[in-house]
Amino acid sequence: MENSTFPCSLFLLLTILTLISFHQVNGAGSPSPSPGPGGQPKTTHVKVNKEIEDLAKSCVDQYNTRMYSDIKTLKLVYGKVVEAAVQSVSGFNKYYLKINVTYPDKTPKTFNAVSAVKPGGKTGELETFTLS
Repeated sequence: MENSTFPCSLFLLLTILTLISFHQVNGAGSPSPSPGPGGQPKTTHVKVNKEIEDLAKSCVDQYNTRMYSDIKTLKLVYGKVVEAAVQSVSGFNKYYLKINVTYPDKTPKTFNAVSAVKPGGKTGELETFTLS
């Protein structure tokens, strides 16, 4: 009876070894300095990156236009970018920004914004703007 389990055990062992080899060849499980497809790599030096700052200002402006288009005094005031990440998605870049703003009554708040920018574009299309 022991001989009948030998082929099954051998098959199981070979399957496991094949999966482990495949896993290592494709880089899964090994640390990598760059994220894989669909990752959100952090951008560096966001405070000195004019492109990121301009995009964040555009996000606040777009939000103000959508939310407060009829009211001139109730608008958020841009402060600074706290954090930024970018993700390449189907021919455009999606930026994930954490932005400090000030309410008209001088109350500081932080918002999370997502903006999609086409290649060569200077401003993005605001997708979401939510309180952090």
